[in-house]
Amino acid sequence: MRGNNGRSKVLGVVILTLFFGFLLPLPCQGSSGVEGVFSENLQMPWEIAFLSDGDVLVTERPGVLKRIGENQASYNVLDIYHVGEGGLLGMAFYPEFSEPRYL
Repeated sequence: MRGNNGRSKVLGVVILTLFFGFLLPLPCQGSSGVEGVFSENLQMPWEIAFLSDGDVLVTERPGVLKRIGENQASYNVLDIYHVGEGGLLGMAFYPEFSEPRYL
């Protein structure tokens, strides 16, 4: 039985390595790997979405949607209940986002 105990430990380590290895971040395909700051002074940013024109949408938990890039804009979203861990969190694109441009 002692010989199997060593194999069990090795098998356990292999399984854990494979399991947690899938959780490690991988670079995006086609990514240049360049790191940098694309915006400053955001108030609790939560969700980031990339638009086809290269601009970025960012939600801020207090209730602001920001567009960052060439066409910068800031939109106050009404009736956001920002208390504790609540607020404006995620966003989802309308299935045919190109027309109409709904989030």
